Amino acid sequence: MKSEQFTHTIKLRAEHVNYNRSLKLSSLLLFSQEMCIHHTELLGMGRKKTLDKGLLWIINKQVFEINRMPKYDEEITLVTYPGIMLHFFFPRHFKILDSQGKTIIKGATLWSLMNAKSRKIIDPLSHGVKVDGKEDGSELPVMFLTKAPLLTKKQILKADFHNCDLNGHLTNSAYVDFVESLMDTNYLLTHEVCKMEFSFNKEIKLGEEVKVDYGNKDDDYYFTSADFFIHLKYKNK
Repeated sequence: MKSEQFTHTIKLRAEHVNYNRSLKLSSLLLFSQEMCIHHTELLGMGRKKTLDKGLLWIINKQVFEINRMPKYDEEITLVTYPGIMLHFFFPRHFKILDSQGKTIIKGATLWSLMNAKSRKIIDPLSHGVKVDGKEDGSELPVMFLTKAPLLTKKQILKADFHNCDLNGHLTNSAYVDFVESLMDTNYLLTHEVCKMEFSFNKEIKLGEEVKVDYGNKDDDYYFTSADFFIHLKYKNK
């Protein structure tokens, strides 16, 4: 019988954490992404049904609520399970448990399938791709409507060879590495993220550049372009 959820226990190594010895935001996104993909493989909707047929799994939206970030050398358990399909979209729920089984991070991600040639989202059912899921009401809503204030700072984000993935576009973890690089180091040393919201409207393909507006209102930081929206909320450590 195929499991309704997938779990994996890991001890955080140096590569997973930042200067504060806390789990890096990019590592959190990679953990979530790899868990979702691996479980989808186990459910029979992986590479043979998608990548090998010219279909690419892509992330449209994701949100995380963080009670606390796990630390270097801490053992954590990653958990993911599929939500109920929304026509062309596949919700995925994610959480991280500490060694006592307490949930310290919750997340929700919205996936879809894109045709590798046309770069357009396709109807998964017409290609025989279906993932049955269920929800118990405790999940985070993945549809959010946070709005950014007036942003006055500007920067350029470029999709280079080193930050693009096998889908041929900027990988999701590269976005958060980029936006953190724009923030004040002293602030990052004394604060910890407690909420993250991401919305990807258009892929940024290899070699492309986008103009990014950014800034903050108190402990809420916003990064926007025609291609994406990122909101990071922080709290004192």
